[in-house]
Amino acid sequence: MTRYIGKQPAFGNFVKLDAISVVNGQAAYTMQSGSSNFTNYDNVNQFIVSLNGLIQNPGTSFSVSGSTITFASGLSTGDVINFILVLGDVLSVGTPSDNTVSTAKIQNTAVNADKLATDAVQTAKIQDDAVTKSKTDFITDGSSAGVTVKGSGSDSGSIALNCSSNSHAIQLISPDHSAGQSYKLKLMDNNVTAGKFLKVKSITGSGATATGQLEFADISGGGLVHLNTTVASSSSNVSFNSSILNSTYNAYKIFISGMRGSSDNNHVEVYYSFDNGSSYESSNYMFSSTGRDSDGNEVHAHTGTASKIEITANTAGYDTDEGFNAELTLFNPSQTTRHKILAFNSYFFKTNGHIQRVLGIGTNDGSSSAVNNIKIQFQSGNIAEGQFSIFGVANS
Repeated sequence: MTRYIGKQPAFGNFVKLDAISVVNGQAAYTMQSGSSNFTNYDNVNQFIVSLNGLIQNPGTSFSVSGSTITFASGLSTGDVINFILVLGDVLSVGTPSDNTVSTAKIQNTAVNADKLATDAVQTAKIQDDAVTKSKTDFITDGSSAGVTVKGSGSDSGSIALNCSSNSHAIQLISPDHSAGQSYKLKLMDNNVTAGKFLKVKSITGSGATATGQLEFADISGGGLVHLNTTVASSSSNVSFNSSILNSTYNAYKIFISGMRGSSDNNHVEVYYSFDNGSSYESSNYMFSSTGRDSDGNEVHAHTGTASKIEITANTAGYDTDEGFNAELTLFNPSQTTRHKILAFNSYFFKTNGHIQRVLGIGTNDGSSSAVNNIKIQFQSGNIAEGQFSIFGVANS
């Protein structure tokens, strides 16, 4: 019996050779495994040979050379070669079966270029989900990317980022081959801040192979920042409160599209509130406007004492194929030392079906308090329909 220090090996590359028939007087015989000549061994000491039920002494009772085993003397009729067993490397488990190598069985950073032949690892030999972040160490060498996702010949290379349940994913996809692009994008080099946008800060190189440095940047050049859109339907008015009108921006723009009343012959009115809509000022307004209509007439409207700011010189129509549109600009609503100016450009159908454009300005000179709520409505009746969008004007 073979003895072991420690645990007896449970696996090994052991081969039992094909049975051999004894020929009277013959000492040399061909060894085969699976009907093929057998030569996969290192030395005679790997062989266990049983002759007539007795284990033979390697190198004395027999020798091996190539695929030939030679006994010390010729065998006789009646001799029986019971078996020939060849012992391989007991630490070798041969080729793993498909999907048998798990993540836990690979030492961290153990698999490197020295251990793998070119194109040696096949997909079938890697267990599903076995390659985790602890088993990967992608290194960029300066001339090539650490990770390359190849195209299929018809589809561009892409990287999918799954949700936590792996039921949804977003993808980063390379431009089509026809675009001829090989540019590089370096991720942002400044802190993440709400309200910023992505901008190419600088470029190294040029054309299709340029490298662009991204950054989180402020909106510049007086850009508009969308804050809210309200769609009115049978509404008495539309208002924007202090959650929108505050000190964030020095100016706010309101765009009115397709506003139509529930009744004809109506002015459109604007009201200020200094208490966030608990009440609206009903006196001390002044406004002035001028315009021209498709009748060829110039129109003017002005007053120094009014209960609201009218942003129509003539009354607006309300038919379904008519509508009121305007751009309003409220300047510095949060400062408390000056009266708040509202500038407006209005474009609408008059009651008689002709169109009119009005340019005007208005304010409330009763108080210099901050305007933190603004209300828009018709002179009478409801707003049958219309869209109202408010934007902050960026300071730089």
